[in-house]
Amino acid sequence: MVAGNYLASTVVMGLLAASVLYATVNGRSWKRYSPQAVSTDGNQSGFVTGGRTWIVAFGLLSIAAVGGTLTILQSGGNGTVLIFGAAAALVVAFLLLGTYATARSRGHPHSHAIGESVGMAGAVVILAIVGNLLIRFGA
Repeated sequence: MVAGNYLASTVVMGLLAASVLYATVNGRSWKRYSPQAVSTDGNQSGFVTGGRTWIVAFGLLSIAAVGGTLTILQSGGNGTVLIFGAAAALVVAFLLLGTYATARSRGHPHSHAIGESVGMAGAVVILAIVGNLLIRFGA
């Protein structure tokens, strides 16, 4: 009967998260939003602001992640948990840093961008808890 309680709790939390998402989407008049014009003066010569820098950094990070995974697999040890943990850490880091970078690039102040990243972290934690409950006690 305990598993039923956990499953019911998961369903209630899922409904709560869905209602918060619904209220967020429909709470403001997003359909009347019009973005401001962006200046295209072509001043993209900076090292950090250049798109190629980020593409190369992402490529190097991907190669390092694949190389680390292959090294762990080749070592013969039971590195499955380590591999999935590293992959999950990369995904979470991508979500949090991507949320922050997207918010900042859209003109949000630093505090709002941090708040949006914290909101994404909360969503990841809720998703992890729901997944854990479903794997251990649910379907």
